[in-house]
Amino acid sequence: MTDANIEAINKKLHQEEEWLKNFSSNISKSQQIKSGIESIIDNFQRKLKSLEENVLPMHEENGRLQVKQHNIQRLVNTIDATVQFYGRTQELELTIRDGNPMHNLSNYLEHMDSLGQAIQFFESNPNYQDKTENMKITVDSGYTILENQYKLLLQRNTVPGDPGIIIICLDDQYELMSSKVKEIVTIKELEEICTLGSWLLERGRTTFLGYYADIRSENMMRSITSVVQHHTALTSRLQSRSMALKHALKKSNRSEKIDRKEELCGAAEEGALLLLGCLLALLEIEEGIMQKAIPDTSKQAQVFLNVVRKPLAFVIRHVYRVVQESDSGVIPLLPLLRFLATHQMRLGNLARNSSDDIPFDQLIRTIRTNAASYINEFVEGLRNDVNKFVPLDGNVHPITANTLNFLVTLTLHRHTVTQQLLSLTAPPGDNPALLLPKLFARILSALGTSLKRKAENYDDTTLSKLFLLNNYHYIARTLADEEAALLPVINEQNTQILSFYQAEIDKCVEQYMTSWNPTLSYVFGLEKVGDDKNTLRNMLYNFVREFDLVCNIQRTYCITDAKLASEVRERVKRLLVPKFNDLMERTRSFEKQMKYSEESFKITIDRLFDVTA
Repeated sequence: MTDANIEAINKKLHQEEEWLKNFSSNISKSQQIKSGIESIIDNFQRKLKSLEENVLPMHEENGRLQVKQHNIQRLVNTIDATVQFYGRTQELELTIRDGNPMHNLSNYLEHMDSLGQAIQFFESNPNYQDKTENMKITVDSGYTILENQYKLLLQRNTVPGDPGIIIICLDDQYELMSSKVKEIVTIKELEEICTLGSWLLERGRTTFLGYYADIRSENMMRSITSVVQHHTALTSRLQSRSMALKHALKKSNRSEKIDRKEELCGAAEEGALLLLGCLLALLEIEEGIMQKAIPDTSKQAQVFLNVVRKPLAFVIRHVYRVVQESDSGVIPLLPLLRFLATHQMRLGNLARNSSDDIPFDQLIRTIRTNAASYINEFVEGLRNDVNKFVPLDGNVHPITANTLNFLVTLTLHRHTVTQQLLSLTAPPGDNPALLLPKLFARILSALGTSLKRKAENYDDTTLSKLFLLNNYHYIARTLADEEAALLPVINEQNTQILSFYQAEIDKCVEQYMTSWNPTLSYVFGLEKVGDDKNTLRNMLYNFVREFDLVCNIQRTYCITDAKLASEVRERVKRLLVPKFNDLMERTRSFEKQMKYSEESFKITIDRLFDVTA
């Protein structure tokens, strides 16, 4: 073993000895700390035991004292409350039984609430539950009094709407104008009604809702009945005035006057439409009132149905009866159909939810069926018309004016006619936009056939041509009228319609001009006669005689359009005046007694078609 190894071993041995010394020292310190901790724990346990023996009993005693004190306080409060409720209960019962809620509604409701609190108090104490029976009877009596007062209050403030104001508040489409809603008054004061109704609902009382529904429903019926009476009186006055007009119509064959008879038709249908408009207006007003008077949304729907059931049934049945009895054609039904289609969802739902016997769906089906049938009958009536009446002067036939008025009305109701009538029976795949133009084409074609058939009833072919001329011109002028708005509809299918009628007009004018051929025949070959006075005199005589004959025949003939009449007269002048002037010039030297001068000849032609002459 070398010295280096020995030295390393000694060094390591020395380190181990130092570690042992430190370890022994740490063990000694640990023992000291342990002894100190044990001493502290022993001391804490002694103090804790002392607290358990001395303080805990005192704490428990304090807790028992606090419970006793709390019980005493509750007993004192109960005694005070009992004394208070006992003291007030007799007073409250007397006030509720004998008082009038309308003298001071808020005070009466406070008394009801106080008595309710007293009942809750006594019911919460088993020893006093038998004391609440009389109180409950009094409260129920108070509820009954309040519900009866609600009924009286509602009756006192409910008034039927003024029929004149209701009608004025409807626009041309019989819709309620939003700016006019406040002008229709069906209830005077609503504040106390709302206060009492809300109070009753908050306490689960619903009997008054039946009173509300009955009173408001009856008021709607009175409002609607007053509108019916108002309209009936107004219609009676108008009908009495119309008798004079009808008498005047019989004295004239002027078609434009005859057409005015249309304006006197459809009073029943107009009354039905007015009723529907008033019903919708009253529904809107009633809904607004109910939302304030009955704030509980869970109750509103059923109450509203109860309110509107009777008025709705009355109006729908009335309109249904009018439609079933209507014989005025399709025109009066179209506004009804438009209105019902617009409000079909709301009225239909109300009818179905209110009662199974309100025939709203049947009403819609009947109007559609009748209106479609009337349109088909109108077309077939034109096509198969065998009536031989024709105006004596060749004027526009009433059937023409009526047909054009019919088309104008269909145009005004184009959406309704297309969607509610034509589209329901159209073949699948047809373009809905062309349904009305196609119908117009059928009607105009049938009208043309009817007019040609009627023209054959004239003995004079000239008058026959003037008849067609007047009717074709009336049709063309009406089609071109921007206000009538017919041309845009027809142009969707046929853009040449005006050209067609203009060609027919020109043809009729040409055919009319042939009526002067016999007159012209007497001056045929005038340039070849030379100076033969007898021949010239005979030509002049026969020319004037034939001219007078034609003028006399056509004396009562008319061309209704002033511009067209002037144009035709100018054509007659261009045809006859040069021949007459030439003949006059050649006979002037030997024929001294002339019936016509050049000027008077023209004046005579200007008197043609003069309806005032």
